[in-house]
Amino acid sequence: NAQGLAWNINSGDLYVSDQGAAGNDEINLVKPGKNYGWPNEECNSNGENTAPLLCFNPSLEPSGLVSAGSDKLGYKEHLIVATLKGSHLREINFETGSQSTILVGYGRIADVVESGDGSIFVLTSNTDGRALPQKDDDKILRLTRS
Repeated sequence: NAQGLAWNINSGDLYVSDQGAAGNDEINLVKPGKNYGWPNEECNSNGENTAPLLCFNPSLEPSGLVSAGSDKLGYKEHLIVATLKGSHLREINFETGSQSTILVGYGRIADVVESGDGSIFVLTSNTDGRALPQKDDDKILRLTRS
């Protein structure tokens, strides 16, 4: 299930987050005419399909994502991924291969966007019947450098 799309505004690359049937969630770099395996392959390539850039097993349920175009928060050219089941915001640096958690403690994170000034905004999804919602549980958060 494709969940999120993100364009890298500098390179023109298109990334997609894809939730597997029961784990094996993927981040794919989309190229014209390529086959990413669904429904026969998840998180690998049989030689006929294009392998994902990243695979998450156990599942994180990656959803929205953004390829940061600004260095305001230190993430230029990094992929920022919202995770529903993982309940965190994940930063992926393809240049170094590193991944880190940059936001946690707000429950299920459904989407992430970058504003024109380089700020990162995050949308939570705790009141959709899949978590234990509290009053005023869902939020729109703005990330800033401390």
